[in-house]
Order: sequence, then structure tokens, then C-alpha cells
Amino acid sequence: MIVNYGGFDPQVRAKKENIRWPLPEDMTDRILEQALFGKRIFSQDRKMPDFEYQEFAAKNKATLRIEHKPGERMEVDWAGNRAGLIDNITGKPIPVYVFVAALPCSGYVYAQGFLERLYGRPSQYSTVIEYMPEKHRRYAEWNAQRFIRWASEIGPSTEQTVNAVIASRKVEQQSYKTCLALLKLADSYSVARLEAACAKALAYARVSSFKSIRAILKTESDRQTTAPLPAPDESSSSFACTRGAAYYGGSNDGE
Repeated sequence: MIVNYGGFDPQVRAKKENIRWPLPEDMTDRILEQALFGKRIFSQDRKMPDFEYQEFAAKNKATLRIEHKPGERMEVDWAGNRAGLIDNITGKPIPVYVFVAALPCSGYVYAQGFLERLYGRPSQYSTVIEYMPEKHRRYAEWNAQRFIRWASEIGPSTEQTVNAVIASRKVEQQSYKTCLALLKLADSYSVARLEAACAKALAYARVSSFKSIRAILKTESDRQTTAPLPAPDESSSSFACTRGAAYYGGSNDGE
């Protein structure tokens, strides 16, 4: 981890001072610090310490002790310039907010860095493409409009199926893999058969799954046409269980 303090970049200074790894054997920590950060300059505006007390304290080994009860107080620092973290994948600097808390009694210090917050709607999908695995980056180049446009070139039933698949996912990007696999079926079975399979699947369900459409293509159900039902005979009764008056021993009106 390389930390950037207040816009100061140690990498740039090291390159300027021709400091490279591995370091020379005669380069101590003090020499390295002076090369990177320069000599320390103390402000003259600060109040000078009481040297007489320092001499007295050094001679008599006097100490100034401040009593702190355990758990009574915690000193917190959440201000100042942001630190920087260089991402080991992209090489780009990431601003980091550092929270520091110290317990005066024990002297224990707690520090934690926080990355910059992403703002958006609750449960909104958000990611950085550079952080995604290589296989997942291919889907980052796609969007819903591209899938819908591709499906519309195949036919209206395919377009309706793709629209339904995208709408069925809570996160739009989660439907891209299914849409891509669905549209790729045209390479194996032809555009016409895929359109026919989507139309047949939509006749059974409003949202058709990839597995159901693939099953229709494998079994060649899309090639089968459903024969229309025969028209009802107007001379016969619409109720098959009607027996008529003769069955019950009655007579017709003309008799």
C-alpha cells in the first residue's frame, strides 16, 4: 500500500531522486526519509517550550502524569487530508478516509480506512468494470437496448420474449446472460425456428424461460402445427346431454 498525503506522491519523488528498489546497503531510514520528504522545517509561530522545566525534568527525572480512568474517554480524529490507496489491479489512486480513535488510559489505537461512498437509489446495482473478472467484463459491454434491437431483427415473438426476460429480473444486468444464450439459439436452429419457438412458448406462458424454448427446438415442436377445431354443427344442439322430449315420453308441438 502506498499512501498519498495531501497530494504528495512518494512514487513521483522517488523517481525524481532516482531511488529504486532494491535500495543501496548504505541507505538508512533517515537518509531515505530526507530524500523523499526533505528536512523537517518547524514553524517559528509555535510557542517555544519551557527549556528550564525540560532541564529540571531531565535532571530530576520528573514526569507529568495525567490520570485517565479506563473507558472514560476516547480521543477521535476524523479530519485532515484524505489518504490515498493505489489499487493493485488498475493502478489508479483511490481516496481513503481514515478514522482514528485512541484510548488514553491504555494507549491502544484503533484506525480504519473508509473508501468513498457511492450514491444512488437503495439497492441500486453498481460496480467498477475494471474490478470484474475477465469473463464478466464481456457482459458489461451489453445493455438492454442492444438485446431488444437484436431480438427485433429476428421477430416480434423473440422481441417480446427478451423484453419479458429483462423485466423479470430485479437487476437488469442479471438477465444479460439468459438473453445472450437465447438469441444465440438462432445460430444453431435458424432465425425462423427461434421465432416460431418463442411464439409457441408465449402461447403457454407470458414469461418464457430459456430452457422451455430450447426444449421446443430440440423436440422440433416448433415445426408442428396445431389443427384448428372443427366448426360446430348448427343442426345439432350445443348441449350434448340434451335428449329431447321424445326421450321422456312427451310429444312435439306439431303432433
